[in-house]
Amino acid sequence: MTVTVDALDHLVVNVKDVEVAASWYERVLGMKRVVTEPRPGRKVTSMHFGRQKINLRPHTATQEQWFTGRHFCWPMSPPVTCTPIRPKKSWNCFVS
Repeated sequence: MTVTVDALDHLVVNVKDVEVAASWYERVLGMKRVVTEPRPGRKVTSMHFGRQKINLRPHTATQEQWFTGRHFCWPMSPPVTCTPIRPKKSWNCFVS
């Protein structure tokens, strides 16, 4: 079965200063800043453009604070399901 990439959903970029980086993406590239708190005490700053976004990860964040660092995500057709492999450093993906 062939899998087709539909778009780039998001990517994670490690930055020295989240505020400075977010301001630059807003001012220079016209992106919209969205701040969420998926877990108590863990704020995530995302820069949205179209259907895509860039998550700005502080480069000092630990793996425990920000498990999803250093990655990107593509929505695909047909949908692909991924599950974490211990010790959570890689993913096992398969076509649904």
